[in-house]
Amino acid sequence: MDHYPGVKLRLFFKITPIFLAVLLLGGSIAFGRSGESQPEKQTYQIISQTDRELVIRFNFPDPVLQDLDVAAVNIKLFQIQGLSFNYRDGKPLLPVLSLPLTLPEGPISTRITVKESQLFRGQYPLNFHDQPNTPLTGKEREPREVRRKDSPKPTAYTRTYPQQIFELEELGLFRDYKISSLRIFPLQVTAAGVKFFKSFTLTLRFPGQPPRLSSMPAGESKILEKLVANKAQLGLAVRRQLSPPPDSPPLFSNPRNTESRVRLIVDQAGIYQITGDDLFAAGIDISTIPPSSL
Repeated sequence: MDHYPGVKLRLFFKITPIFLAVLLLGGSIAFGRSGESQPEKQTYQIISQTDRELVIRFNFPDPVLQDLDVAAVNIKLFQIQGLSFNYRDGKPLLPVLSLPLTLPEGPISTRITVKESQLFRGQYPLNFHDQPNTPLTGKEREPREVRRKDSPKPTAYTRTYPQQIFELEELGLFRDYKISSLRIFPLQVTAAGVKFFKSFTLTLRFPGQPPRLSSMPAGESKILEKLVANKAQLGLAVRRQLSPPPDSPPLFSNPRNTESRVRLIVDQAGIYQITGDDLFAAGIDISTIPPSSL
């Protein structure tokens, strides 16, 4: 990967979802995509968490502009304390903050209320390029010889980016609970320069959502509280229906129904024993289950 003159930038490979979960559970600072880090809580404050909305207030320290060892004096490295970079090929190199959230299914409306902003007129971030090593092929290849792509000339990124200063992306499921990532870009590139959103409020609304769960297994609740920022809204994140609707037949009405499934909740420390009789009592006929499918 390229290193521009005068700038020491380390690029990290994308974190896999499994490694991501391990880092989160261990209290690591890494979260989300490459180059993103767990934000310091001084940069955000959750104002409201209800069944209908989530309100978060952001307040960022002033960015530090670092001159680059390039001919164009208007190309700067913008840094904000506590944030890392987005590292997106062909996009401006900008600080980004990521918040893991638990959000309900369905449409989510958003609203931003800006309290304080500043324009760095005529100043632009570096246009980031990710150029990996390329091994030679065919007759040109010699033992252990690697060709490195030529570094592109450092240029300024002057187009509008990002279109919105936040991104909301679904990461996946933890058990039955949807986990999303809220990415905040305090800096936005415009034709006039870089605009800094120092203080603003973001409101996420969940219209027409069903009531939250009254309770959840203690073990799942403790893990989720370590994963997400909006702990008071854990009951809204259920993606699948945990019980059949009132007008549907019971899940285990036919003891010979081989399509039935049993959900086992393990929410306390200890050893659990599940016998064949237990499964049969729940409606599963184990005699019809091929051992090779287990």
